[in-house]
Amino acid sequence: MQKILYGAGRYGSKVFSFYGADKIYAFADMNKAGEMYMGKPVIHPNKLVSLSKEYELIICVAAYEEVMAYLKEMGVVDFYIYPLIDKNNLRRNLFFHVIEGSINDPVIVGELKNLDFIEDSELINKYSAAREKFIEFPRSYVDKTDFFENTYNFGHFEENLYYGQYSEMLSYAGRELKIYEGPIVAHGYPISTPAKKPLYCNLILAGEINKNSWHQHTKDLLCFEVGPYLNYAEGFYSKDDVLRLKSRQGRNLTVFPIHSTLDTKLIYDEKKFVTEVLKEADKFDTLTICSHHFTYNSETTRLFKENGAKIVTAGFIYDPSFIKRLKTILEMSDSVVTNGYGSHIGHALSLNKPVKLLEQEVAIETPAEFSIYTKNYITPKVAYEEVMCTDKYTITQKQLDVYEPSVGFTKTKTKEEMAAIFDLSLRIIQNCDYKKSRYVDSIRQTYRDLQKAKTDEEKLQFRLMVEALPVDYEDHLKKMGV
Repeated sequence: MQKILYGAGRYGSKVFSFYGADKIYAFADMNKAGEMYMGKPVIHPNKLVSLSKEYELIICVAAYEEVMAYLKEMGVVDFYIYPLIDKNNLRRNLFFHVIEGSINDPVIVGELKNLDFIEDSELINKYSAAREKFIEFPRSYVDKTDFFENTYNFGHFEENLYYGQYSEMLSYAGRELKIYEGPIVAHGYPISTPAKKPLYCNLILAGEINKNSWHQHTKDLLCFEVGPYLNYAEGFYSKDDVLRLKSRQGRNLTVFPIHSTLDTKLIYDEKKFVTEVLKEADKFDTLTICSHHFTYNSETTRLFKENGAKIVTAGFIYDPSFIKRLKTILEMSDSVVTNGYGSHIGHALSLNKPVKLLEQEVAIETPAEFSIYTKNYITPKVAYEEVMCTDKYTITQKQLDVYEPSVGFTKTKTKEEMAAIFDLSLRIIQNCDYKKSRYVDSIRQTYRDLQKAKTDEEKLQFRLMVEALPVDYEDHLKKMGV
């Protein structure tokens, strides 16, 4: 079904670029009605009454609440809201909506059904309740709002909605906690240590790379290192099914093209990249392209499709099944090729899948406020030329050594340890009565209480707490008079 984008401006152009011209029927905008925008006609919103049943309507303006009210007044109630149009308002509303029990994915979820998923196309439709539309947000926040008042704190709790990682770790641990009761699962495998701001929560990190950076700001902070996140996820296939399907598809080369984000656009020679990958694919029986949701309408994807590649996806950032699909995609792979750094390298290495980097010039278009971030995060020399550019599909010790601080291959926790981490986090947050102003006191008191642990359960919690705190934490407490 073609779409009408409400808003012929910044966000409308983003959504237009995402879907492509052939999927957009028109824009709707009071101020630009009668004009052309991005090659499409701009209609007056009052025409949506008759068109909303024939076309999907997506609100692409920051003042989405006003638009919602206007549409409902006209009798138009079936529409989507582009989910990232307002980071301070919409994302906050989405966040509290989700923690009240409903997982929502953005409008693009409906498009993913057009892609493949390994051998079973029905698996791409396993989104739980994720296909609900963004029609209305509740105004009754949970009774723990004090814990989210700090914007930076709030933004990090939202990370427990990313990729299904938090829920998979909870399931592995055999625990049921709300997303603000457990540690924040820091997504991705960073290879740089940008400046950190004070935080009032507990953290789960894959490796140690950012631990010292956090503790430079505050020593009263738990940073649990748990190793590769895929170790805690269940794939869609049993081991026997993986072997059966792999024998049918033969040796499979999986490609992870680099992708843009909402704040950063990456530009590279897509035709050259596809040509080089196709040469690599001659050594394999199957070629699979794992498409990010920002790129599956890209020229790269189109060229791969024309050359018979299988296009798959793990889903979208808020999709609770994302990490399950990603694990399955990599389990079905023999080797991985990419043209840029990303968490996919750490994920692949953690499942013993060799990665080959095809060097390529990449231009970065980004707002000024993100320039330092992109410079540090996207183009680190050590992650590129020195360890990933190789002629052979093998995993070297040097690669593992370089990525250990980021991925934490040696840090994987047992089910008992992971359960203790969640129990400890819940204890600390309940002791501070869900108030960030009391978080530091709760950390210190819990530490002193667990020093006197008598049960094996509390002794395990204390060991994990010591590992998650700075090495000089005892001296810090004595200095503070605790």
